[in-house]
Amino acid sequence: AVEVERLPSPFEVFNIMADLPYRRFLNDKAKRILGWQPQENFRVCWERT
Repeated sequence: AVEVERLPSPFEVFNIMADLPYRRFLNDKAKRILGWQPQENFRVCWERT
């Protein structure tokens, strides 16, 4: 569980996943409000050959 002092609204939706290259899925909201940081970096899996 994550403890936060206050949320911007009574109900917040968070899509939490690792940072993905090309900004396809953003997790900035979870980082900003919850102080969350991803544990995995998938950039090496997304490198183009």
